[in-house]
Amino acid sequence: MMRRLALLGALLALSGLTLAAVPSVAIGLPLPGTAVLALGALALLAGVSGAMARRSRPEPPALPVPERRRSATVPGADFDDRLANATIHAAVGGVTDRDAIRDHLRTTARAVLARYDGLSPSEADARLADGSWTDDPVAAAFFADELSVDRSLAARLRAVLSEDSAFRRGVHHVVAALDRRASEGR
Repeated sequence: MMRRLALLGALLALSGLTLAAVPSVAIGLPLPGTAVLALGALALLAGVSGAMARRSRPEPPALPVPERRRSATVPGADFDDRLANATIHAAVGGVTDRDAIRDHLRTTARAVLARYDGLSPSEADARLADGSWTDDPVAAAFFADELSVDRSLAARLRAVLSEDSAFRRGVHHVVAALDRRASEGR
């Protein structure tokens, strides 16, 4: 509809300009002044109605509100937070944070050794206690009863200069060793 009105307005305006520019004698049709005035009024009316049609555009459609995403938890984030806040002295129910982390890792190590090596819980405990569950000496010493880690002078210096505590380094080695064991067993 709007295109038709615009086309009509353009045609009327063009014919009005033609009549105004070319004298009526040259066309050979004498036009009275009222005809020119009526033609101009029609052109004006078509232009105004086209402008009004453009102004009264329909409202944009109401779009639905998008769903909100739920934030996903990262596996192990709770453990990472506990490890970051672990201290030697903070006791919860008589157990230090570090003891709770060590117990959690021991339970996880037992489960990994049972699943991927076919060990019973008592066999897994024995291997954890004597350090034979892994080739990583730092990870082996983490659970071992009296196993000490033989480290070179350079390794000891790195440990002293490191910002990470020996406990946290041990945790990282245990987690890496368990990850390797689980990855190999898949």
